[in-house]
Amino acid sequence: MKRLLILGTVLMFSVITVQAQEVSFGLKGGFNAANTKTDSGFETETRNGFHVGLYAENRLSDVFAIQPELIYSQQGFTESNGASEREQKVDYLNLPVMLKVYVIPGLFVEAGPQIGLAINDKEEINGPFFTSETERDPDSFDYGVGLGGGLKLFNGLMVGARYNIGLGELYEDVEFNNRVFQVYLGIEL
Repeated sequence: MKRLLILGTVLMFSVITVQAQEVSFGLKGGFNAANTKTDSGFETETRNGFHVGLYAENRLSDVFAIQPELIYSQQGFTESNGASEREQKVDYLNLPVMLKVYVIPGLFVEAGPQIGLAINDKEEINGPFFTSETERDPDSFDYGVGLGGGLKLFNGLMVGARYNIGLGELYEDVEFNNRVFQVYLGIEL
């Protein structure tokens, strides 16, 4: 599955360079609500953060576009048991490649693969009598799928929301998969 996703991402970049008719570049950023979910259905509490990065929208026609992005994203999760709270801060450098479909001019839906590289991982535990901070080594590679939609205005301003479903495991010894809901604002340069 991991190899298929990487191959699909590389093929999409190949199509971008051959098929692009109109390319626009921009900046985007916004709010993250991240958590994790296990294969058995256990879901952690949300860690709030942000994401920021660059995008290139490649218009293939009036209806279709491919948008690769390079995004710094604060992800992870929190857990609390009443007496203490644990916050897992895992930051990624993500590369989503979204297929955008303009349903009507300006209004789009999007879906596509995403690969990510963990660049930071800290665990903070705050208890009633102690506080600790530990750095962990996450599985440095993550992959998944993003689904979303938004509105692109005539002046290049873009507003949207996306839900990223991680398919790779956060750690080798635990079955945590990333889940991130994003709300973003973008502007063409």
